[in-house]
Amino acid sequence: MSRQFSKSFLVSGEVGMLFDSAEKFLVAKGYTVTTSQKPEKIIATRGTKVGSYLSTKIEDLSTTLNVDLLKQANQVHIACSYDIYLPAGFVTTSDKMVLENEVEQMKTNLVTVSKDNGHAPEIPSAPEEVKKPPQAEAAPKPYDYTYELERLAKLRDKGIITDKEFNAKKKQLLGL
Repeated sequence: MSRQFSKSFLVSGEVGMLFDSAEKFLVAKGYTVTTSQKPEKIIATRGTKVGSYLSTKIEDLSTTLNVDLLKQANQVHIACSYDIYLPAGFVTTSDKMVLENEVEQMKTNLVTVSKDNGHAPEIPSAPEEVKKPPQAEAAPKPYDYTYELERLAKLRDKGIITDKEFNAKKKQLLGL
């Protein structure tokens, strides 16, 4: 099952320079650029379908990101549309915060590039820590692990993941 998340922003500057900088930013963030239609569209992917089954980190999930750049007068409208493969579940508030932070980092990078005439700042390759909403800081609830283990057991029973992958994830979830 696929989930979508979109966010857009405006940046002043030359569209070709912003396109090049956005592409470099995505590569530094771990994306693989699959389509590059300068200066209008970038399609990039990261994560794997296996990651979508085994990981709880949004960065590991199979994701396609469409970045559309549209010149408007003296600004460029940049629209980021995420398509995230989730075999079960939903994008959490914390996941949305990670994606919003990623878009904000891109915006900050492009604003800096525009002001510095094409000189991009250093882009951190690892995702920055995102503050979780107050309700997410509470101690984990017991059913969170149970639900995840049941979901993984179903995937193992269907042959989607191996016993070895199931046991490794189970140990990780239980902190063993």
